[in-house]
Amino acid sequence: MQWLQDKNNKSDVIVGIEPTGHYWFDLGAYLEDEGILLVMVNPYAVKQTKELDDNSQSKNDNKDPKVIAKLVIEGRYSTPYTPGGVYADLRIMAANRKRLNRELIQFKNRFARWFAIYFPEYTEVFGDYEAQSSILQKSCGVGKYPCGITLESEK
Repeated sequence: MQWLQDKNNKSDVIVGIEPTGHYWFDLGAYLEDEGILLVMVNPYAVKQTKELDDNSQSKNDNKDPKVIAKLVIEGRYSTPYTPGGVYADLRIMAANRKRLNRELIQFKNRFARWFAIYFPEYTEVFGDYEAQSSILQKSCGVGKYPCGITLESEK
């Protein structure tokens, strides 16, 4: 980068990217450490500008850098916010909490489906598999296995 700056007599550099998933994180950290400004252009804006420029919907990676550079020159970009320290930890924990809640809902739905398929009478007796009476019944071992099912290890 410094070589390009010196060659073209430029004092500042702006690196513009079209972000794709998480792939830009390492580049962003590197550029931040080097003191180089990283900006992002909206992928939708890149697509629309590309179509306007050549009146074609064709996807061509050779055109992307030119379109991204044009959008950066025009100032149609945003700077990424990358928190540090406790704020970075908080962002990670919030994302993990969201993911875990989504997985918990999936598991609950899966259990509800299994109960509806294999033990349809269960909800008539207990109302809900998470109900207090249902949990008590499971923990006391009363009616350990419905329908007279016994495990091979218990025979």
